[in-house]
Amino acid sequence: MSRRALVIGGKGMLARELVPALVRGGWEVDSADIEECDITRPPSLERQLSRSKPDLVANCAAYTQVDRAEQDEAAAFAVNAAGAGNVARACAKADVLLLHLSTDYVFDGKKGAPYLETDPTGPLGVYARSKLAGEEEVRGAGGRWTIARTGELYGDGPNFFAAIFGRAKSGLPLRVVNDQFVGPTWTRELAAQLVLLIDRAPCGLYHATCSGETSWCEAAREGLRLAGLEAKVTPVSTEEYGSPTPRPRYTVLAHQALERLGLYCMRPWKQALADWLGAKAP
Repeated sequence: MSRRALVIGGKGMLARELVPALVRGGWEVDSADIEECDITRPPSLERQLSRSKPDLVANCAAYTQVDRAEQDEAAAFAVNAAGAGNVARACAKADVLLLHLSTDYVFDGKKGAPYLETDPTGPLGVYARSKLAGEEEVRGAGGRWTIARTGELYGDGPNFFAAIFGRAKSGLPLRVVNDQFVGPTWTRELAAQLVLLIDRAPCGLYHATCSGETSWCEAAREGLRLAGLEAKVTPVSTEEYGSPTPRPRYTVLAHQALERLGLYCMRPWKQALADWLGAKAP
């Protein structure tokens, strides 16, 4: 019997890896972006579900402009909170499993050790608060849902490493923060983990990032080394860099829920980054 999946936010960086990963896992997949399925408009969402008749909806749609969200709180909450709620309620009404993507930014970064799924949250900025509100909308809608928190994604689209490589090749200065610690995650690694999660794990909350941790500064240096690019990277503090958005200093995630089930399959971040780059410079 065939299984049908609908991936919302289909033009996004994660969706472009999740669709083929689902197909490899035996799913028939529809992919829809805002033109076909606007999650801020329930009628648009309901029409898409009626067309696709999915057994699974993967909500990859999100407002991800972290700095811009500080000036446009309404837009961030419309997508990340209210939009997530619209998807969750539509899935609950149709008895469809929902996979919802959230973020490591729901934490305040003060723990200084990898965050467990059970740790208390404490979002700092508008983007982070909107994503946590989205989690709460999903939980409150009833139905069957799985929330996967992830972060620091790179892949086929604009991302941290692509920006670093572009500046290096243009001879522009590289000032990178050295006091924010993260777990950079390739979207292909995450997509494979999500398919395994959908197929074999009970509904619930999970953390899914590549293993290990690094500062953004060291991540930049490793990326440049693997890409065969030479550039001076100047480490700076968060204060020296001058971000307009309050950012947590430590958002590395532990993967306790997946590990207890024997389902954690993501590799160390350096290995994944090397595979993404392959044998040629970007």
